[in-house]
Amino acid sequence: MLPPQTCDVFWWPAMIFGDAGPAAALKTLSVAFALLLLWFAVWGAGWPLPSMLISGFLLVNLIGLTWFDFDHYRIPNWINYPLILVGVGLAYTKGVNVLGWHMLGAVIGYGFIWGLNFYWQQRHGKDGIGMGDAKLLAAAGAWLGPLALPFVTLIASGVALFFIVMTKVFKKNSIADKGRIAFGPFIAIGFWSAWLHPFI
Repeated sequence: MLPPQTCDVFWWPAMIFGDAGPAAALKTLSVAFALLLLWFAVWGAGWPLPSMLISGFLLVNLIGLTWFDFDHYRIPNWINYPLILVGVGLAYTKGVNVLGWHMLGAVIGYGFIWGLNFYWQQRHGKDGIGMGDAKLLAAAGAWLGPLALPFVTLIASGVALFFIVMTKVFKKNSIADKGRIAFGPFIAIGFWSAWLHPFI
């Protein structure tokens, strides 16, 4: 866990390398850059430069929130809000109709998670899922539109279930035994999969 005094700007290096500060941040940027180069080589070949840059922005943020959520069980607003704003901005460049459609996707994405949590609160008297996950699914709706959200949630749920089963089988003290899991990383997998394969 990050110490309370650690500046938010250094949360990636503090988690990955066990320290914080400019030197560790440089190591982290090197890791992120290497991952981007790998993605460009495998997936981005032949893509227009703007598409590669936008996808790179998305990939870096999804990797970052994955690390953060696994360690802290929350997704910071300063990752979610830029993702939502960029998604809305991309939709705006495609026309007013597309903008409205993708804003509807953001509302549905947030509302779906909020509704699940509201139901859980009424039934069990406590939160069942964080609103960081709701904002992340809102970002997915803003980037992809509402019709992609079932695909995102299906992939997220399937991978999360597989992950829980595998950790329970191969680890004596699995995350399933703790009664909580970080769901944001699995939404991120669904989000990225739908972005790479926009067949909907």
